Amino acid sequence: MPFVEPTKTVTGPVAAPVRYGLKGAITPAKIWRMTGTTGLHILKLDCGRFGRGPMHLSVDGKRAATFAKPGRKQPSILTAPMAIDGRQVVIYAESRDFGDSVRCDVFVDGTSLWDSSPLAAVAGRTTDARLSSALYRSPLDPIQMSRRIIQGWMAAIFGLGALRALIGAAQKSLRSGFMLVIWGVSIWVIGFASLRLLNRVASRPRLRGVLATGIIVGCVLADAAVFGFLYWIGFT
Repeated sequence: MPFVEPTKTVTGPVAAPVRYGLKGAITPAKIWRMTGTTGLHILKLDCGRFGRGPMHLSVDGKRAATFAKPGRKQPSILTAPMAIDGRQVVIYAESRDFGDSVRCDVFVDGTSLWDSSPLAAVAGRTTDARLSSALYRSPLDPIQMSRRIIQGWMAAIFGLGALRALIGAAQKSLRSGFMLVIWGVSIWVIGFASLRLLNRVASRPRLRGVLATGIIVGCVLADAAVFGFLYWIGFT
């Protein structure tokens, strides 16, 4: 049995995924014990360097297997059967939050060490993991973070511009106020264009972070270019 006490099995609708904060955190346990024909063995699971995969299985401190880490594209992994000291061992791993946390189970001779369920029960777990992963929205997703950054940038710059325009109007500086209004409108146009680009790349599984960063940089450079142009023609 694993070193963690078993918990009651939850049945019913697919629950919302739980975020554990640490990339590659393994639940309910990463160290398991099994009895072979010659004695007790310690099985240890890990998610690779920095928790990004691939996953490894060590038996009594020696690397025994390497397999893919579940994530966005493949929420669940079932390894091929492995012979360990006369027993047949299969590892099931799933992630419902794009690999931020991984839930594992060890099946020995077709029976779970965690809750004694049969290996056939993996089919239902695989379906639940796929449905939950499809509904999950990571707070650290680069597209979502970029969208919030651009929206915040739009609101902040437009707010400051509107305030400066009001001050300019009160001081009879209509030219300055007019230029600021143009700049504020330009910020929103550039911002909306950037958000549309983010929506286009949101479905791409690769380079999401690179593309999102590029869009943010392009948005800021475009805003700076508009500001520089207005300043050049007389914006003070």
